[in-house]
Amino acid sequence: MYGIIYKATAPDGRVFIGQTIMRLREKIKCYESQAHRKPRPYPFHAALLHYGTAAFKWEKIDKAKNEKELIRKKAHWIAHYSSADPAYGYNGMWGLIPNREACRKMSEARKGKRMSETHRLNMCRGVAKLAPETVRAIREHLGSGGSLRKTARLFGVGKGTICDIKSGRRYAWVGA
Repeated sequence: MYGIIYKATAPDGRVFIGQTIMRLREKIKCYESQAHRKPRPYPFHAALLHYGTAAFKWEKIDKAKNEKELIRKKAHWIAHYSSADPAYGYNGMWGLIPNREACRKMSEARKGKRMSETHRLNMCRGVAKLAPETVRAIREHLGSGGSLRKTARLFGVGKGTICDIKSGRRYAWVGA
């Protein structure tokens, strides 16, 4: 199994459909951390702060064998529960794969906006902000029982970054 699709149901009955390659318990901790960051651009984070993660009913609803299947199944369950509609859920357009028309509109919106030369080079190179040695040290600290919060403070990065390193979403290219 590569990953899971899960459903978080709020006390008001609205749902959020998510995907993860982590254990669901770890993903919930990441959401708790992300909800306390500002700005909070997603309605789901605001709902987590309002109700608390314990008030949500968290359940695994599907699993996938690879990343492509995981993305496809998440889109299926978002449609099934209508969770992209604010009346029924917290997904909004977040979590859906944009179609060609949406991509065209996003491209049009970016036209004429200037990026610095450094920004463009960094995008092309995929420049990482953490050195590979630091990422290895973070993994070692987590492996010896360090919490997300303490590890983040120790290395001067956000808990979300630590969570992403732990799950392999970021810096997966850094070997052991």
